[in-house]
Amino acid sequence: MRNISTEIIDLTKSRTKNIGFPLYCTVNGVLTPVLYSETDLDGNDYYKEVFLTNAKKIRARRSLSESSISTSQLTETVTTTTVRPQGTTTTTTQVKISPVVSFNYNFGIQETSGAVTLWNSAMGGYALTQSTTANQPLLGERGAGKSLSSSINFRFNDNASTNDYMTLNNSITLQGDFTMFFFFRMNPYAGAYKFLRLLGNSSDATTFVSASETINKGYKFSVGGSSVEQSKDNFKPTNEFTQLTVQRNGSTLIIREDGVEVVNDTIATTDFTFDQVGAIGGTYSSTINANIYHISVYNGYIQTDLERIESDITKLAAKATQ
Repeated sequence: MRNISTEIIDLTKSRTKNIGFPLYCTVNGVLTPVLYSETDLDGNDYYKEVFLTNAKKIRARRSLSESSISTSQLTETVTTTTVRPQGTTTTTTQVKISPVVSFNYNFGIQETSGAVTLWNSAMGGYALTQSTTANQPLLGERGAGKSLSSSINFRFNDNASTNDYMTLNNSITLQGDFTMFFFFRMNPYAGAYKFLRLLGNSSDATTFVSASETINKGYKFSVGGSSVEQSKDNFKPTNEFTQLTVQRNGSTLIIREDGVEVVNDTIATTDFTFDQVGAIGGTYSSTINANIYHISVYNGYIQTDLERIESDITKLAAKATQ
């Protein structure tokens, strides 16, 4: 007696959600579903349709494998020389440097109709959010990009009620040395490149990372009233796509643009606390106008792996579709 196995389908459940489209082939001129055989828990073989994986799911899976770029713990060798009347002594110590937060265009994005509502850090724990529709940045140009594939487009519209910015779910405080990495394309407004407000503090207008805050000035780092600012007439990033690195080593502040040091000056060692991207001081009349691909922050001064991380971030950004 021949056994015939059939599959019971629960019609109350969607069979196509997040599965994709069924795959067909032509048999004698007729489109026919492609099937495969699978042995179920009952020991019987069943024929099931082959579905193409949803493109959104493919991008999500790919993002998981790429999200670790620039997020691994580092070890720096620090040499300290002490001069005393008895002589000079040199000590070498191994310092662990950990990433605090890392935002990549290809990881942790939630959007509605092309507007970004949530941007999760690849490190976990932290997220950038924006619940007000009018202030939500877009995926790619004019929201025509794709989630986990396009940059995040923060738009300055010259109107506080519609300018884009995002806020952290919890503020981050950096003590002592740190290293920050940014990758972006700054966009002009009315022909001018102004207010590159990458990081800000919603309750302190003197704590931020920006550029072109005032006329003939370039990149600027400010903390608690102490600031370092690049002098540059008619500021414009050197290249269309910019890799920016900001570091504090003791009381020295260093800014690198596309691997070239453009600022090296004295800065206060005051704690740096930030909770926003795109705005500073809790005011939104002047916000960032840029496409952001990457933001990450480490809790130490990176030297050995600095150029490698900058290169990795640049390569990752180059894979973006917009």
